[in-house]
Amino acid sequence: MRQCLQYGNEEICYQVNRVVSRKQKIAIHVYPDGKVQVDAPVDADPVRISDAVRVRARWVSKRLEEIRERNLHVLPREYVSGGGVHDRKGLGKAAARVSAEPIEAHGCACGWSSVRVVEHCSDGR
Repeated sequence: MRQCLQYGNEEICYQVNRVVSRKQKIAIHVYPDGKVQVDAPVDADPVRISDAVRVRARWVSKRLEEIRERNLHVLPREYVSGGGVHDRKGLGKAAARVSAEPIEAHGCACGWSSVRVVEHCSDGR
């Protein structure tokens, strides 16, 4: 069951999971993708659940803001045909980050034309 709560200018939406193994406590989880989940006992009153979220709304809002700030620095992933860093020949374990630019333009002799190694090549340069 999905519910929402207004906290200042922010609307906090959360998913309620009824958990048989929970006897009394209501647990609130904020996941890295911004999803908020509330685990509650099967017999918990819906008003008690919304009150628990309301009491912890400041904490939930703070976690969601941290997630939004963290995601500002995350670049979207791009698919590069034939690209990959999982122990490919010539890259080995030295490849920490890769980019979709030709290698030759950066003086690296790693042997791939579709990927360049940003930090260093497998030959130590």
